[in-house]
Amino acid sequence: MARSSQSGSALEQLLASVGTRLAGLQWQAQSSDSSQVLAVLAVERYLADPPCCYSYDVTVTDGVWRLKCQLSSNLASLVQRNVLCSGSELRVRCVSFLYDERRLAPGWPCIEVADCVSSNSAVLLGLADPFSLPSLTTGTDGVVRAADESLAGSRKLYLSLWNNEDPYGALWADDTPPVHTSSPEVSKMIVLQDLENFWRSTVRFPPLLVKVMYKSRLRYYGRPEKKQAIPFQAYFEVADRSGMMSMVLWNSMCLDWYQKINVGSVIYVQRYSVKESYRQRTRPKAGDTQIRVFNSLEISLNARDPPADIQVIPHSRVKAEWGLPAVKYQFITRQELDSLPVNYTADVIGLVTYVGRCERIRKKDSAEDFWIYRWVHIIDGTSDQPFILEIFATSQPNVFSNIHPTVCLVCTQMRVVHGANQNNATYLTTSNETQIFITGSHKGQPYISDPKVRRFVKWAKTVEDSEFLEKTSVGGFYIFPPPPEVFRQSDADNQGEPLTCTSELQKQIEGLQYKERKRFAVQGFITAVEYFPWPARRVAAQQQHGEPDDLVQNSTTEQQEPQKAKATVQTEVVKGQSKGQSLTEINDAAQQSCYIRNRSPYKLRPRQRNENKSHKRNIRRAAHVTTDSTLQKDFAEEQISAPNCNSTRPVFESREGAVAQPNSDLQGSSRIQTGWNWQGAHCTSWQSTMWPVVKEHLSEHLEYNCLLPGSVPFKFKYDCKEFLMQQCNLHPAKWSPPDFNADMSSGSIHHLSVDGYYVITLTGLNRKVAISTVFLPVTSPEDPRWLGFAQVPHDNTLFSCLMNGFICSSTAEGGLQRFPTPDAIIQTASSINNKHIICLLDVCSLGGNMVEVFLSKVYDVT
Repeated sequence: MARSSQSGSALEQLLASVGTRLAGLQWQAQSSDSSQVLAVLAVERYLADPPCCYSYDVTVTDGVWRLKCQLSSNLASLVQRNVLCSGSELRVRCVSFLYDERRLAPGWPCIEVADCVSSNSAVLLGLADPFSLPSLTTGTDGVVRAADESLAGSRKLYLSLWNNEDPYGALWADDTPPVHTSSPEVSKMIVLQDLENFWRSTVRFPPLLVKVMYKSRLRYYGRPEKKQAIPFQAYFEVADRSGMMSMVLWNSMCLDWYQKINVGSVIYVQRYSVKESYRQRTRPKAGDTQIRVFNSLEISLNARDPPADIQVIPHSRVKAEWGLPAVKYQFITRQELDSLPVNYTADVIGLVTYVGRCERIRKKDSAEDFWIYRWVHIIDGTSDQPFILEIFATSQPNVFSNIHPTVCLVCTQMRVVHGANQNNATYLTTSNETQIFITGSHKGQPYISDPKVRRFVKWAKTVEDSEFLEKTSVGGFYIFPPPPEVFRQSDADNQGEPLTCTSELQKQIEGLQYKERKRFAVQGFITAVEYFPWPARRVAAQQQHGEPDDLVQNSTTEQQEPQKAKATVQTEVVKGQSKGQSLTEINDAAQQSCYIRNRSPYKLRPRQRNENKSHKRNIRRAAHVTTDSTLQKDFAEEQISAPNCNSTRPVFESREGAVAQPNSDLQGSSRIQTGWNWQGAHCTSWQSTMWPVVKEHLSEHLEYNCLLPGSVPFKFKYDCKEFLMQQCNLHPAKWSPPDFNADMSSGSIHHLSVDGYYVITLTGLNRKVAISTVFLPVTSPEDPRWLGFAQVPHDNTLFSCLMNGFICSSTAEGGLQRFPTPDAIIQTASSINNKHIICLLDVCSLGGNMVEVFLSKVYDVT
């Protein structure tokens, strides 16, 4: 937009209409034409004043100005479901102007009524740097607030948008400690053992010279009714030659020092306080069993009373005569894992083969606080089985969001967990003191000299590139550990969840927030079963190419025929779309493909598609796996050759050559046509004897019967890793321009092979409510879920497949794996006619109005 038109920009018109000098006066759009469509640059969260829990500020732009506005609490649910998000377009219909009558401060605009027009704004795509646009002053006195200060309330900083543990914003100091040239005076210092013995006899303590042994994640303890400006806390375990003690950073000290102090740092501390320790907290498991631990006290560092003074001593200035202990680790191999007891603390290292999407679980049922976690598989060369890691956010957002296949991952202070099913159900989960490191961050870490780490690095040099890449995937529906073999009501969610009434399901599902996962146990009768190919055009492909229906070959068959697989690859290009606009079209189309209307079920409607002729692309970019040049620098003592990602082996694809296209944060859909109501997509079905009568008298039928593209894992391609990891990570608080053209031009992205899925309709015991869900059985070792099943053979009846979660194969001539056809499986459905069963439903809100509902297991009620 030309600068000469600034006087008539949308934001100026909006503020002029509302009357910035009259508090509380509202501007109301008289028609849709008079409303203002603005692009959302940022959505930021902060602790609200009572009675609300959290409030949101949004930064919007019209392409000329940018403006920060408060979002009315009535619109908070749009953010919580990721409908209103950075990069979206907002049609503003009503704005008020507010003041804080308790402070002498400028006022601010508050968006009262608005609609989300699009998930991708065309305005932002035309701007090189929208955050450099001039800010439109909203205060009557010309005062402009700091960028990281919330508009309303007395809070000093914004929180991370999706959890409270990750640092967010410019107020958090970077990880570069200040350089100190002076050396500490050793003669004036006190050792920790003397501090414990004499701390009650003085109020001014001598300086400490200690090494950081362990570091916890941040803890946020803010509450709406409390007035702390920066309610953060972080624990460090520090040690000297006499022993180890806890050190606590409080409040603003976390802003200044949390990211500057790391495991292995040597710090000189002055002006601190000492108090009795909080005994209920978790503590790390010391790698050095000989070190003495002082658990009765903790060192407290505050910005005042007294103001603590911290100096980080560079490693080059650390002297051996100080006697500081070395950081020791307890690395284990995958071969050793199964023999370790529950809650054993261990460190692990490996190459990442699978990265799940980020998901959230509530800390408490009634709270708005969430844990963020993801599942990761890594291999270390000592076993055919990978480590299965449940990684919660560790206050390292840049590392956590950049875990992708092929990187070398190190996780410290992990706890061993055994699932309810002892076979293949052992995994590791993070503790409060877990730290994670990926390729690029290993250099200088204390563990690089550990013998098991050195052995792993030596093995990594021998990894066969193409073989390794074939085992990698990202995203998709994933649960671990598998549900228990025997259902007890107290174990419905492995955490004591009770059975849920089918009449309450819709309310429970609608209450889920963005990427929130929850498991429900419901009982009733299976009244209908349908099978659909995925993608739906597989039916047409079978008819065109004469593909047999009586067997489905294992994916390894395709890999053995690279030329045939290569010939099926088709890249779909949307005609007439400029850079970024294709992403917008795809994203908006996906929002239309599955939607909720009032309390009605999901429906899928066809959308028009513009297709260009498919073409082949030659990949010439040099890509490096984890053992790349960066990792070589990390482990300088063990030089590793860089595997070649430009393997001639074909990228794994869906059998009909379906190609995934970009979408934003899994709200979007691939260009693959998916769903249940496409013409010619239906294969076979069964219904119980009661269904024709019951379905006519249902009060509600919840139809979550669409297999979403985001529910199927992607085959990992290094050239497209930025795009792929965007699909697996949470939507960012601040908008950044998409830069996928370079990635996408080098090759197409493919889902793991999925032939089809089942839609299971469950009717409650009272026969008033029915719910249709997706059942996607495991049929291939390439499915990341394969590791969770014992693979005990069963008879492949429908009921046994639902109980076990997978379909058994048989070996045919030539070593091919044969599976029973969907028709053959559904023909056995008569055994479940009017059978009383319990179903475990795993539900996850993928953002916007898209909800994923999977049937994970069925139990026979006896």
